[in-house]
Amino acid sequence: MSGISSGVGLATGLNITEIVDAIIGVQRNALVKLADRAAAFEATEGGIKTLEANLLTLNTSVQKLNLKSTFETLKATSSDSSQFSVAANSTATAASYQLQGLRLSSNHQVVSNGFSDSDTTPIGTDTTITLSRGGKLDDSKLLEELNNGLGVQRGSIRITDRDGQTEVIDLTRTLNIQDVVDEINGSATSIVASIEEDHLVLTDTSSGLGTLKVTEVSGGKTAADLGILQSVAVHFDGRFRLSRHQ
Repeated sequence: MSGISSGVGLATGLNITEIVDAIIGVQRNALVKLADRAAAFEATEGGIKTLEANLLTLNTSVQKLNLKSTFETLKATSSDSSQFSVAANSTATAASYQLQGLRLSSNHQVVSNGFSDSDTTPIGTDTTITLSRGGKLDDSKLLEELNNGLGVQRGSIRITDRDGQTEVIDLTRTLNIQDVVDEINGSATSIVASIEEDHLVLTDTSSGLGTLKVTEVSGGKTAADLGILQSVAVHFDGRFRLSRHQ
């Protein structure tokens, strides 16, 4: 005997298929909620592990604050390591310095006259031997040696010849008195600088009838330190001298 399957109970007349699907749907919703809760727990667990790692890093850093050596360490850096390499120890003072290399160091040697022997013939007749090189500027003295050791402030000066030609001379990189002479002589003015004994000489070779002037630039004192801060109405050889550098 064949039967007809319609999903409806023969005795009750209820739709069995819909009832079963409804029960399965309720159970499936419960499973989805459980899965969502599990995902939330996993996310919380990940956050706790990240916090733990960050706290471990923080703890390591804080431990260094308990060490005396942490506060005694200084680091020195150079903006141009090709010119200067620097280092600092625990006794260094925190500061910022501006330095500029102008010239590479070179060897220098001074040789005296020969002697007949090393242990017999006396050197002179006095009991004191004095070695010196004199006090002339033409020995190309360092600028730091002038003005009784006070030196010369580096800066720029303005020179005007009798023709009215004016030029600013940059002396910020000069090392010795010869450098000053070279910079002045390299200007476009008619001024010729030279060294005579213990003073500078500036000669105006122009044919103008104006005033030979040397002035400061931007409130400096370079010309004053060099002894050439003057304004002269030249009427003979156009010279004025620096005579106070011994």
